[in-house]
Amino acid sequence: MKIDTKEIIKGDSLYIGKKLWISEFKREDLDKKASRFIRPQRALLRSNSEINSNKRIYYSDNHFVGLNKKGELLKSKIIAIFDNTGYRSYTGTSIKIFDNEQECRDSFVAQAEEIGQRVDIMIESSKKYWEDVRSEINSEIINNWKY
Repeated sequence: MKIDTKEIIKGDSLYIGKKLWISEFKREDLDKKASRFIRPQRALLRSNSEINSNKRIYYSDNHFVGLNKKGELLKSKIIAIFDNTGYRSYTGTSIKIFDNEQECRDSFVAQAEEIGQRVDIMIESSKKYWEDVRSEINSEIINNWKY
């Protein structure tokens, strides 16, 4: 089941200390790399009070910590719930959070397919543009320069 972000970001969240499934594949601008790419993975929800004071997590009282294949914490892998690459006044989008692996993977694939469909549209649009340019060139040659 997908978990509502509002249930995760509060300091008194019932999910603190729980291992959940997270993922995100966000690529608004197709000319650039993905702004956020988190493969489906299991992560532990922790309070921000448990991290060093030199690290800052915005818009949430909690964060995720990645886990290795054995399920042990990767303390250096802190994953913020919100992507704050934009304006400080805008929280950005939340990662997708699930209580099971399959739904997490399905969501990730759906995000990837949506981006793929946008790329396909751009390919077709570009193809049509260049075909029109070629047609214009051919027309110019036939109408004005061939005897």
